[in-house]
Amino acid sequence: EQVYRLIMLCLGGALLRAEKLINVFNHPLQPDAAGFVHLARSMTWLYDTGNREPLWVWIVNILQRFFPAPDGSMQIAYPALRMLTVVLSIIVIILVYRIGEKLGGHALGFLAALLTTINKSLIYRSLQGLREELLTIGMLVLILVIIGCFVRRSRGWYTVLSTGAIGGLLILLRTSCMPFVVLCIVFLCIRKRCSLLQGVIALAMTGICVMPFLVHCAATYGDAMYSASHHLSEYYHFTRL
Repeated sequence: EQVYRLIMLCLGGALLRAEKLINVFNHPLQPDAAGFVHLARSMTWLYDTGNREPLWVWIVNILQRFFPAPDGSMQIAYPALRMLTVVLSIIVIILVYRIGEKLGGHALGFLAALLTTINKSLIYRSLQGLREELLTIGMLVLILVIIGCFVRRSRGWYTVLSTGAIGGLLILLRTSCMPFVVLCIVFLCIRKRCSLLQGVIALAMTGICVMPFLVHCAATYGDAMYSASHHLSEYYHFTRL
C-alpha cells in the first residue's frame, strides 16, 4: 500500500511538472543554466570549467553526447536539460518520503512528500535546468545515510565510506557544501556512530575527491576556493545594486 502511495505521488509530481514544462519547453534557458551548457560544450579537459564547480558541467557534457545542445549565443533552448532536472525533482520526492518514513512513519513520509510534490516553488525550480535538484538529492542521501546508521544502531564502514564519497561529490557540485559535509562527519563522531579514526578516513575520502579540483583552482587562479569566492563576490555586488 505504501508503495502505491509513493507511485501515485511520483506520478502526480510528474504530471504537475509536465504541465508547466510544456509552457517553457522551447524557451531559452536562464543565463545561469545556459552558462553550464556552454562550459560543457567548450571544456577541453576534466577541470576546464571556468568559475564553476565541475560535477554539474560533467553531467551536462555527458547529456550533450546523447542529446546535442544547439549552437548559438547564451539564448539557447535545451529541452533535454529541463527534462533531466524534472526527473531529478521526482527523485527528490522519493527521498523526502524515505526520510519522513524513517523519522516518523509512513504518514509523516507521505505528508512530507505530498508537500514537496505540490510546492509551486519547487515545481518552477525543477524546470530551469539548474543543479539545485542534484544538490538537494545529494544532501538528502547524506541525511538518509546518517539517519539509517541511527535506526540500525550500527557503526559500520558503510556509513563512513558513504559519507566521505557523497560529501566529496557534494563539494564538487557546490564548494559551499564543505561546512555541511564536515559538520555531518563531526556529528557522527560526537554521537559515536563512528570512531575518530573512521571520521578522519571519511574526511580523507572527501579530500581525495575534491583535492584535484582545489589544486587546479589554486594553480590557475591563485585561490583554491576560487569558485566559492567568485560566487560570493557576485552575490555581494548584486546586493549592492
